[in-house]
Amino acid sequence: MNRLAGTTYALAALAAISMLAATQAAPILSKPHDWTIEIKTKEMPLHFQYQGSTLKQLVKAEVNFYSMTDEDNKTTYEYLWFANDKALGLERKSKLNIKEGDAIAIRVLHADDSPNQEEKRAAGKAIMRAFLDAQINHNMVATVKVPVSSFDAILSEIQEYNFHPASESPDEEVHADISLFVESEPEGQKQTLYHFD
Repeated sequence: MNRLAGTTYALAALAAISMLAATQAAPILSKPHDWTIEIKTKEMPLHFQYQGSTLKQLVKAEVNFYSMTDEDNKTTYEYLWFANDKALGLERKSKLNIKEGDAIAIRVLHADDSPNQEEKRAAGKAIMRAFLDAQINHNMVATVKVPVSSFDAILSEIQEYNFHPASESPDEEVHADISLFVESEPEGQKQTLYHFD
């Protein structure tokens, strides 16, 4: 791990990039995406277990990206480390070589079919970091895809970053600076979230 990746990084940067998010004003349900940023979480229970260690419930998130025209050719972007429900570290492996302006999807996978709550929360934090990196790179996030079993927990974690569920009333006017569309895999659940300062 070569530098810390605190959750405040994402919060501070979201305010700074709100002008880049003009294209995020409404969810885009049918627009295809050019790239996928894939986040795979894995519990690492035996890492950093030594006498006096306070690091518990360690989760590693491997972040890869790939073009939708070449899904088998994945590039490892970074490893994120979380412990005790906090961002612990970052190990950058490559640049985010996604063409500026291309649309992306963020997709979450878990190494285990029954992820614990720490993994789900880590996935939500990793989504926010990937979302921020996409915005800095001038890429629109068309959708966020998460496992159906983790949908509610990840949605709850994203809301910690000042995102709020969209109203079901079609007539309600929204003055949000950023929107995020989250859907489950397999299909069945979906939610638009709006970010307010």
